[in-house]
Amino acid sequence: MTFEAFDPMHFAYLGGTLVLMAIALVMIFKFKPSFKVMFTIASIISIVSEFVKTFSSIEFFKLAGTEELVPYISMAHFPLHLCAIQVFLILAVWLMKPENKLRDALLGFMFPTMIFGAFLALLLPSELNALSPRCYQYFIFHGMLVVLGIYIMSCKEIKIKPIHYLTSIGLLSVFGMVSIYANSLFAQFSFSTVNGETVKSLEYITNLFFTMRSPVGFLPDFTKEIHWWLYLLCIYLIVFTVFALFYIPVFVKAKKNKSN
Repeated sequence: MTFEAFDPMHFAYLGGTLVLMAIALVMIFKFKPSFKVMFTIASIISIVSEFVKTFSSIEFFKLAGTEELVPYISMAHFPLHLCAIQVFLILAVWLMKPENKLRDALLGFMFPTMIFGAFLALLLPSELNALSPRCYQYFIFHGMLVVLGIYIMSCKEIKIKPIHYLTSIGLLSVFGMVSIYANSLFAQFSFSTVNGETVKSLEYITNLFFTMRSPVGFLPDFTKEIHWWLYLLCIYLIVFTVFALFYIPVFVKAKKNKSN
C-alpha cells in the first residue's frame, strides 16, 4: 500500500509524527538533558535509522540467463541528501570537544537545515509503502531532526554566533556544488532514433539539494539555459532568507551582549 504527499495515509503518519515530536519536546524542556546525552540518543537513532533505510531499500534481481539473485540499491538512496548528511554531522559534533570552534560552526549550520529541511521532508515525502520499515524510519528520523534542531537553538551549552550565519551559507554552497557533480554522475543517458536521427536523452536518478530541477510539480520544466540559472538564483535567495530568519534570535542576543 503506497502513498504520496497529502494522501490520507500521509496525514495519518504526519499526525502521529507530530504527536511524538510534541511529547519529545515537552520531555526535553522539562528534564533539560545535557548536550552529550541528547547527541548520544540522536547518534543511536541516526545509526539505526540509516541501517533500516539501507537494508529496507535493497532489491534483488536475477542475473540475465541465470537463476542467481543479486542485491541492488538505487542511487536515489545514496546518503548525500541534506537530511542524510545530518547523520554524519550528528556523529561528528558528538565526538568533538566543547571548545572546538568547528563544532559550533557545524551546529550553526545544522539547526536551521534540520528544522526547515526535515519539516519540508515530512510535508513532502516521496512515494512510500505504508507497511515498509522504510516508511516508519522516514517519519521517525525526520521528526527527530526537527526536535534536535529546536534543542540546538535552546541549548545553553552551544555558542552559536552571527558569524555562523555566513559559514552556514558557505557550507551549504559547498554541498550544493558537490550535488551538481553527484547528480550528473548518477544520471543515465539513453539513445533513441527519431526520424532517422539519433537522439540523446538524460534521466536524473537523483536530484540532491534540488540543484538540477525543481521538486516535481512546483515549477514548469526548464526549456532554456537561463531558466536553470534563474532557478539557482531563486534557491540562493530562499536560503539566505530562511537562514536569516532562523538567525534573528542569534543576532538579537549578540546585539544585547555588545550593548551591555
